[in-house]
Amino acid sequence: MSATDIGTDDLLMSREEIDLEVRELFEQADGNGDDVLTAAEVGDGEAWDDLVDADSDRDGSVTRDELTVFLVAVNAPAGFRVADGVAVMSGLIDSETPARVLRLVFEHPDVRTIEMTFVPGSIDDEANLRAAAVVRRFGFTTLLRRQSTIASGGTDFFLAGKQRVVEAGALLGIHSWGGPGFEGQDVPRDDPQHRLYLDYYEEMGIPAEFYWRTLEAAPADGIHWMTEPELKQFRFRTEATEASAKEGLR
Repeated sequence: MSATDIGTDDLLMSREEIDLEVRELFEQADGNGDDVLTAAEVGDGEAWDDLVDADSDRDGSVTRDELTVFLVAVNAPAGFRVADGVAVMSGLIDSETPARVLRLVFEHPDVRTIEMTFVPGSIDDEANLRAAAVVRRFGFTTLLRRQSTIASGGTDFFLAGKQRVVEAGALLGIHSWGGPGFEGQDVPRDDPQHRLYLDYYEEMGIPAEFYWRTLEAAPADGIHWMTEPELKQFRFRTEATEASAKEGLR
């Protein structure tokens, strides 16, 4: 079956800028010229932490191709590539994501699964929740493969799946929301600002404790990668049997 795309070719950062950034980084850090960066070459700390998300095969190093693919994905609005009954999703969730999900529903009624590959977050939280509402209404399965990486608004979008499948090795990131000079956990718990996400998680069958965990897990400019015990505690995987999970992937 041929693949079709639901998305945009626009990038928040141009491909020329991305290629230049990759080239300059490798010229500075790739000491042996093998087109592979390691923590030893880059230096442990924030610099390597900023790169490690690009390590798609989880081998502890980042190739030139991996970094290019990562930077394109993190600078591209979220879209879908549809083939063989699965919609593969990557990119940043933005104001147009709800419309793209609706296109997916009506143009590809055979698709029942959204496989999220790299969805690092959202630049429009309200649009993210509208898109997620469509995912839940039409009963999609959300799927994370071993090499999937999602975070922040991407993690929230994943929770909209009627069935949710997480393969071992997938990365799911959470952090607090915040504003100038404050973090979400600084806001009193009875403040109405918390209500939007508390209501959303309740609708998706996720315990309220998960929301409070996001506020304390990492600051707004940081990230916490969820552990296996946390995935179980907060019911990220559905209770579906193996057979029903497979049915959802068709």
